[in-house]
Amino acid sequence: MGGKFSVVNWKLLGIQETQKKWNNLLIKFKTANIYQSFEWGEYKALSGWSPYRWIASDEQNNIVALFQGLVRKYSFKTGMIWGTGGPVGNISFCGDSFRQTIFNDLNLKNGYCRFFFQRQYDINDTLVLKKLGWQRALYPINSGLSMFSDLFIKEEDALSACSKNWRRNLRRSNKFGLKFYQWHCPDPLKISSIYKEMESYKQLKEQFSFVDLKGIFEKLKNQIILFRCDDSMGNLLAIRGALIFGKQAWDFIAAANVESRKIYASYGLYWALARHCHSLGIKKYDMGGIDPALNPGVFNFKKGVGSVPVEYLGEWDWASHEGLRLGANWMINRKIGR
Repeated sequence: MGGKFSVVNWKLLGIQETQKKWNNLLIKFKTANIYQSFEWGEYKALSGWSPYRWIASDEQNNIVALFQGLVRKYSFKTGMIWGTGGPVGNISFCGDSFRQTIFNDLNLKNGYCRFFFQRQYDINDTLVLKKLGWQRALYPINSGLSMFSDLFIKEEDALSACSKNWRRNLRRSNKFGLKFYQWHCPDPLKISSIYKEMESYKQLKEQFSFVDLKGIFEKLKNQIILFRCDDSMGNLLAIRGALIFGKQAWDFIAAANVESRKIYASYGLYWALARHCHSLGIKKYDMGGIDPALNPGVFNFKKGVGSVPVEYLGEWDWASHEGLRLGANWMINRKIGR
């Protein structure tokens, strides 16, 4: 929850400082997540964002909050600050002094801030954010809904938690001589090809470009666990990967060709990845965003593994003036094609 209000000091850290200690500071927070990690910021830098990292300390010099913001600057000292997964820690410290520190450090006069708080919804947090001047984003990019799978339980218990239909499809996947194994040196070109085929038959927008995939395996190589499914001849059929931070995993990459759908490859592939995460001591697997109405197939697959739904606090924004907020929301809505 938000907690009581008190005076804190927000401080911008330099790149050398953050590289050495950012993740060690982040992991101490209950709401720590991969999207606030140092490596995620460096990955997003490849697509034109500039990562900046701030820490908040109270009167006793205890670190009470962290924030990694992705920044794009425009003309006339105007900028956009996007916070995926953050801030983490006590959100009651995200008011005027926090925003003013960001603007001063970035030398901005006008700006638009949008944060996706990746913490479970709590009405008290909502009240705190509203009191601090934040508003619900008019056009959220994410549904704010996800599902958690418990990886800490034994395999037989995990299997029992799956739906009857999901277990049946998992058994079916074992009848085709498929091979499921960790891909230690992924080939972005082959993965891009799988994605393009899937995007074509599902009529999807581009999920990851070849450049995106290269960046993922360059900047997130120590955070990603990727599994592949091959047929009996060694041909690549499908891939699935998760990002790891602390004792939690986030579903991140998933693609399959047309042939794999006929032989239930996705079921065996997810199971192999999940059990491997279990062997590493991962306790919780975030299945990623869901939309039961618009994408029931994905929702039923994720529900079938015994995962439970969760609602995040979601997307909130603030701007130096209302016209900028409305304009930014309009552009975001136009970009995501709604």
